[in-house]
Amino acid sequence: MLTSSPSGGSPASVIRSTLSGAWRFALTGVGAFAVWAFAGRWFHENAGEGALFAAIAAAFILLAGVTLAPLVPGPRRVVELYRVFVPAFLAYAVVWCVSWFLLGFGLGEWLGSLFGSVAFVGVAGWLLGNPRPFAVASAVFFAAHTCGYFAGGALMALILREADGGLLSGLSREAAGILGKLSWGLAYGSGFGAGLGYTFRVCRPRLVPERQSEA
Repeated sequence: MLTSSPSGGSPASVIRSTLSGAWRFALTGVGAFAVWAFAGRWFHENAGEGALFAAIAAAFILLAGVTLAPLVPGPRRVVELYRVFVPAFLAYAVVWCVSWFLLGFGLGEWLGSLFGSVAFVGVAGWLLGNPRPFAVASAVFFAAHTCGYFAGGALMALILREADGGLLSGLSREAAGILGKLSWGLAYGSGFGAGLGYTFRVCRPRLVPERQSEA
């Protein structure tokens, strides 16, 4: 008979899952931030910032089914991925948005990253069936997510500066803005995905043979 073990896998498998999550969700981040890059002005003029955030979240959820499914074992990978990812991501997104809208740049971003990471890992670990690594996974997710988010913001600022008379001076302001937003999505997705890949691996129970007692 098979039973579940709390072990999340070998160090090598954890590293592989972390790296796989990083590059896979980086692609997701670029696709989702494309909503901001190409339709952000329309949302601000016609629907508001809340609708823009909702559209970006929807893009993350739709694209994750394509990019992240290989992180989940079994024949029904997309279904299993969405079973875990959608509730966890929505919990993260709600916490992040509340923090950002209430506190804005700076403190709102840091607290959104902290409590959003905790919310994602808590929900994901529970749904994956192994919440025991919650504290370590939350710390890893928070560190990776924060690095990716703030690195993306710094990268976008750098691109905009270079477009104002630097190495990218040939770009229009609009083109530089699009490139900067997509670059932010790439960095943010990499950090989020690294934390996600780690969480999905260490919080997944491992099936091991159960010893049968002799009659």
